[in-house]
Amino acid sequence: MNRIARILAIAGALLLVFGATAAARKATGTTHSDKRPTATRRMKEVNTRLYLTILTGKQLNKPGWPAFVPANIVVPAHTWITVEIRNFDHGTAPLLKGMTMYTRVEGTWGHEEEVDEHPVTSVPNAKISHTFTIPKLNINAPIPANSTVEFTFETPGPGVYTWNCMAPCGTGPTGMGGAMVTDGYMTGQLVVR
Repeated sequence: MNRIARILAIAGALLLVFGATAAARKATGTTHSDKRPTATRRMKEVNTRLYLTILTGKQLNKPGWPAFVPANIVVPAHTWITVEIRNFDHGTAPLLKGMTMYTRVEGTWGHEEEVDEHPVTSVPNAKISHTFTIPKLNINAPIPANSTVEFTFETPGPGVYTWNCMAPCGTGPTGMGGAMVTDGYMTGQLVVR
């Protein structure tokens, strides 16, 4: 099986697992509709969920090259989006000196995220594996090793916004090369329509 077919097979299997998990949460009443804003807000009331997975370079047969799957995302404008990120990476990549502001959750509903179903406003630097950061939208979600992170944010008007991982999880002497600067790995696009 070639590399692309293998990646697609892994991504498809993960989507099935996460779909079953979401269905189980709905059946048990553990949903996050309480995070949506009140009806007095002037925006579309759309219950949109986005599932992302962080695969390790080993899983992708490219050591040192972890990747968010999918990396390029299309979402509706002026909508509250709940994002669930499953991180299969057991390694940590503490933030470099001068970048520790990315340990804090920013730009999300209540400036919180849930890490394995526990609400937090920050993650200790020593436990960070990756971040999901959209600089132009002031959104930052720190992601601990081997965890599931969930957060909700409001999308802006139409546009294309670059997201990045700010944790040095790539290659090179500082860990900021390779996957960190390559679209489809630790950077991608959030397309708002």
